[in-house]
Amino acid sequence: MQNIILSGATRGLGLELLKHFANKNYNLILISKSSKKLISLKKKFSKKGINLHVYPVDICKVYELKKIVKKILIKFERIDILINNAGIWGPIGSFEKIMWSKWIEALNINLIASIYLVKSVLPCMKKNNFGRIIQLSGGGATAPMPNFSSYAVSKTGIVRFVETISEECKEFNISINAVAPGAMNTRMLNIALKAGRKKLGEQYNKLLKQKKQGGAGFNKAIGLIDFLIRNGKISGKLISAIWDPWDKKNFIKKLNDKNIYTLRRQL
Repeated sequence: MQNIILSGATRGLGLELLKHFANKNYNLILISKSSKKLISLKKKFSKKGINLHVYPVDICKVYELKKIVKKILIKFERIDILINNAGIWGPIGSFEKIMWSKWIEALNINLIASIYLVKSVLPCMKKNNFGRIIQLSGGGATAPMPNFSSYAVSKTGIVRFVETISEECKEFNISINAVAPGAMNTRMLNIALKAGRKKLGEQYNKLLKQKKQGGAGFNKAIGLIDFLIRNGKISGKLISAIWDPWDKKNFIKKLNDKNIYTLRRQL
């Protein structure tokens, strides 16, 4: 039975991923800041005969995260799959007006904590010559996002990290990819809209339209993540669940061009 670490599993896409993988043959190890929600999920799934392993931790505090990861590795000895799903918008508004501490906090959660989790699991993955790492990214990595600067910077940074580390892991049957799940109607959308038109600028109308139309849904993102876990030959890519033809038969063949689905300056 393979072991999965899933961060941000108590709501939104993370919760849907939990439901998806709970019906498969995995040990599910959940990391989240909310102790109450983790305990509630553990009780709920135990009634269905599914044992969740829950570890409450504020991933923004790396020294706390380090202790939790150490406990996980001692108990399970090996981690086969890591899904870095936890993330926040960070401060919303004009860059020069936002609170600097909040800007750094977003980088710590979206970028630093994700990188630290990857660093923590790589030794055992290399030892076992197997690993699948999925990093949630988003539109902030591929286009400017005015008034969401910390989010955009952190998501772009994590994609380049994915590309870089994939090159270091080629010999160990470890794949690491970034997934853009699409514009989903989650709690994050409500947080953004609550910031208001003044702070969001032109983004407000776009997000309001998304809210009314229902968003991208979860199924495509979950399908892509499942696909990447099963197909270890794909690595170092940023793939959109909505816009890229990952579910087509010839998709893997197209990846022979190393510049496809990566952060590159094209002519």
